[in-house]
Amino acid sequence: MASTKKDVAELEAMTGKLKRQFDSHIFCLDQKASNKQEILQEWHEYLRKRVELEADYNKRLESTSDRFLERLTRIRSATSTRGVAPTPSSTTSDLLYGMLAEAKALATRRSQYSDQLSGDVLSRIEVLIKDTTLISKKVKDIGAGMHDEMMKSHRELTDAARAYHSAYSTISESQSKLAKMQARSSKAKKGAISEKDKKKEMKLISTVMANKRDLIKCRNQYLLLLKGANVHTQRYFSKGLFELFEYADYDFQWSVSKIFGVQAESEIGISNMLNVKRLSPASN
Repeated sequence: MASTKKDVAELEAMTGKLKRQFDSHIFCLDQKASNKQEILQEWHEYLRKRVELEADYNKRLESTSDRFLERLTRIRSATSTRGVAPTPSSTTSDLLYGMLAEAKALATRRSQYSDQLSGDVLSRIEVLIKDTTLISKKVKDIGAGMHDEMMKSHRELTDAARAYHSAYSTISESQSKLAKMQARSSKAKKGAISEKDKKKEMKLISTVMANKRDLIKCRNQYLLLLKGANVHTQRYFSKGLFELFEYADYDFQWSVSKIFGVQAESEIGISNMLNVKRLSPASN
């Protein structure tokens, strides 16, 4: 039982230690959330820049292909008008025409890839960033609620310890006064005790009995609050803390793997398209 100032001070120190531990847990959760946000933002920024580069490259490739196709078409038309017989050079023009047409088609397919990155992958990352922020805030709110409940129980326990200490000091003082008075009474000759002293003694006995009742009441209140505080603390450190960190990572890795899967499929698709050789001669 917390019957001395030292005991009460130890309880206060324990409450302060619990608060510092909880603050460190919230700091760790904030760091985890901040790291996730930073990585997701970097991923999003990289893909956004890549989409811009892809769009610019595709636009330039299509424009360049169109320009050279027009020039080659004019050359082929002029050759046809003059009635020149097919030569190896005309075969080369067919190959060049096919290559330019394929380059233009490639620009279109790459544009589809760019659109997929922009419309699917980037949007998924944006949703994940938003969800991560909301989950982090929710976890902090839940943690704050658990912390408030736990700290409230420990503050009430400390107050009960102070009340018990005060009641203990009071009854010790009244018992000391009663013991001194009874000692004087036992030394006095029979019949030498005045009515006034008898009344004082009876009053002190009543005070001691009342103080004992107060002490028992404070003791019972302290024990009940001690049990409650221990339950809250044990629940937090054995289950609540683990759940906070588990909820903070809720479906995060799964979501990231799904987005990487979509991006990988897009990468494989464009890679396959780039490896297809379509250089067959094209007709006029």
